[in-house]
Amino acid sequence: MASQVEYAVPLDDIIGDTSHIHFTKHEVQVRGLSIATFLYTSSTYKGIKKPPVVALHGGPAFTHNYIVPLKLLADHGHDVIFYDQGGCGESTHVDNVHEKAPWLLTMEYYLEELQAVISHHQLTEYYLYGSSWGTMVAQEWAVTRPRGLYGLLLDGALCDPHLYIQTQWRDRLGTLPEFSQRMLKDIIARKDFSHPALPLLDDALGKMFSLRTVPRPDVWQKCFDQMDKTIYVEMQGVCEFTIGGLLETWSVIERLHLVQVPTIMAKWCHLSLVNGTVEIYELSSRVHDRAAEEIFVQLRDQSRFIRSTLTSNIQFSGTTILQPDMGIIVEN
Repeated sequence: MASQVEYAVPLDDIIGDTSHIHFTKHEVQVRGLSIATFLYTSSTYKGIKKPPVVALHGGPAFTHNYIVPLKLLADHGHDVIFYDQGGCGESTHVDNVHEKAPWLLTMEYYLEELQAVISHHQLTEYYLYGSSWGTMVAQEWAVTRPRGLYGLLLDGALCDPHLYIQTQWRDRLGTLPEFSQRMLKDIIARKDFSHPALPLLDDALGKMFSLRTVPRPDVWQKCFDQMDKTIYVEMQGVCEFTIGGLLETWSVIERLHLVQVPTIMAKWCHLSLVNGTVEIYELSSRVHDRAAEEIFVQLRDQSRFIRSTLTSNIQFSGTTILQPDMGIIVEN
């Protein structure tokens, strides 16, 4: 029997025709690296322009392609700026990051990179969207109280590595059969990350929680084709089931009180129609619920406006997130 080649569905088949939304590509220089940015605008929107949205992808080094559906914001007056962080996507790739660009393994660089993108596009007011790792960069940026930042949209938010791993086991890994859980715990305890069962577990969990859309969107595969695994491993750790790299010591909890802008946290779930009743099954997915809840608590205690929004996979579902107070609409 011939091996099957996985079919990838074009993104417009999922989110609709977007031929009226155009982008211009820019190049921003940061520490000798060329950072590719993509500015999306709508040719059909005729209203008053609203603050643009700068979108931070996950990973690190996973590329911007999977969050491209956010370009639909352009139909509501918000231009959207994506960019591939250094080392991945259409930005400069580095073949030996430890020797040639060690700063790509530091949080400081990604804040410098974000500043360069904002400066290049001459943004005086903007919203900041972050996905997974991008929420870490977004929070680090927000606690500096930068001029022009109107609000945050945190999708898959995490604020502390210990809450991150606790939630992994509570809401994701803990749903595996007991045998699989024991095997995974043993692999982690022995740091046997070359174990042949690990990619099988990773694939199964990915299909359950990371991306439920079948067939997979073509933009999802682009991320894997153009990501930098070295940067990912050094920053995130050998696998998502344990703490390593930068994530092992990073935390922003004690500084969250410095955030002074409206913040939305997207909490992923999926809906099921049972006997005529819509039931919501929360999935944490890349949104690590306990970590997101901690952000909510910290900002609420500081009397900052925040609203938690339930949504399914923000990238590829038909869910709408609406927050009139921020003027942001994310409609997929």
